[in-house]
Amino acid sequence: MRMYKHFSDERRKKMVQMVNERGSYSITELAKYFSVTTETIRKDIICLEKRKELCKAYGGVVSVNSVSESPMRLRNNENIDLKERIALKANDYVQENQVILIDSGSTTLAFVKNMTNYNKNTIITNSIPAVMALAEKGAQPILIGGTYSQNTLATSGMVATQALEIIKADIAFLGASGFQLASGPSAKDFCDVQIKKDMIRNSRRRIILADSTKLTTDTFIRFADWSEVDVLITDSGVSPEVAEQLSKYVEVVQA
Repeated sequence: MRMYKHFSDERRKKMVQMVNERGSYSITELAKYFSVTTETIRKDIICLEKRKELCKAYGGVVSVNSVSESPMRLRNNENIDLKERIALKANDYVQENQVILIDSGSTTLAFVKNMTNYNKNTIITNSIPAVMALAEKGAQPILIGGTYSQNTLATSGMVATQALEIIKADIAFLGASGFQLASGPSAKDFCDVQIKKDMIRNSRRRIILADSTKLTTDTFIRFADWSEVDVLITDSGVSPEVAEQLSKYVEVVQA
């Protein structure tokens, strides 16, 4: 029993070191690395979270030192002008009689608030603020069920994933916590990442809405390759040189 505890302690110590160095790991990656079951890793994570050495996330674990997504209420007040311009440009991609998926986030919320062509479309979202904004316009949006997050004011998790599996959308509008030249858009939370992946997989066309400050935002979980995205709508804060580089991977539209 003591030897087993010794092995567990050593594994958990190494796990904390690995996650702190990289920022995050999935449960599957850790189970493979330590040659143990995913259930063993889940027990390790529960123990380490209680000791405040790591933070549990959907499908994995993140470092307590990682920069987490700031609360939605705060992000709504950041770069308002840039988000408004991006939102207005995104309207150009909305047609009648479409099934539209809308991700949670401050930029996608700005898009919802500025949306003009909504009455003859089916709009599906996991964002509580987006549902409320659309309802105020007189629309009847569909809210994706799931686990509610106070941070993002949105739903995610297994129930949300199952709901999205039966939906085939014409277009999806998604936010991003950051985006890199070659690697693609990224987020800071495993829960957020999974529902973004689900929306991308179940949409015929995918559009990322992200202002230019996201180029310098430190995020570590990529949720898509640029090959999986059709359009990136950003603002003129992205330099011509960077926009040209991005255009090698995805269509770039600057508002």
